[in-house]
Amino acid sequence: MEASASLCTPSGVRSKLTFKISGYSFQRGFGVGKYFSSAAFNVGVYFWRIKYYPNEDYVSLSVELATRRGHPSSVLLSFANLCGYFLQPSAYLQDDNLAIECDITVLAAITVPPFDIQVPPSNLSDNLRELLKAGEGTDVTFKVRRESFPAHKIVLAMRSPIFKADLFGSMGGGTRRTITIEDMQPAIFSALLHFIYTDSLPSMGTSDGDDGEDMVKYLVVATNRYAMKRMKVIRESILCKNLNV
Repeated sequence: MEASASLCTPSGVRSKLTFKISGYSFQRGFGVGKYFSSAAFNVGVYFWRIKYYPNEDYVSLSVELATRRGHPSSVLLSFANLCGYFLQPSAYLQDDNLAIECDITVLAAITVPPFDIQVPPSNLSDNLRELLKAGEGTDVTFKVRRESFPAHKIVLAMRSPIFKADLFGSMGGGTRRTITIEDMQPAIFSALLHFIYTDSLPSMGTSDGDDGEDMVKYLVVATNRYAMKRMKVIRESILCKNLNV
């Protein structure tokens, strides 16, 4: 057995194998289903074998997949008969020897690289922040002491069950366009609206000192009032960090 050529092309890998069989006349009638096999030879990442079945008046040949390169030697893929040939050997014999040449090309799979598309981060909170800031399309105004805060009912109702009941409940809240908020500072209500629209806390400067802690405490009260659970937990965590003896 000898490999006579090997060629690598952009579309695949090609290899030729010559399988020499000596003493053909002594192998005739070897037995039905019995065969001689060549050594495994590789083309690409696969190993192949030629199987030779001698019979009384003809021989049959097949090329079979043996295993894939890199697999443990004890792990073989199931033999797959890829092609079979029947021939009268008398026309090909030379000094009672038979030479079989096998030419195999393994086509390479064409891999299309994935498109690298950069998806921009979500800007939903920025859009809602600008919507609140611009005051476009507002349908309710809150009066907090001497300041007015225009807002959107549907956004408030989506974020707070208390606002939902107050604005769309059975008491005719759906028609109210001006609501007065008692017992709350304008800065606290402004921070509450900011969180409702953006799911983030506004920058309130440093929270050190009594003024900062008081603002946090007032916000905790406001979040309890409007059932803003996440905002309440955030503010409680800030208070816990400032605890001391």
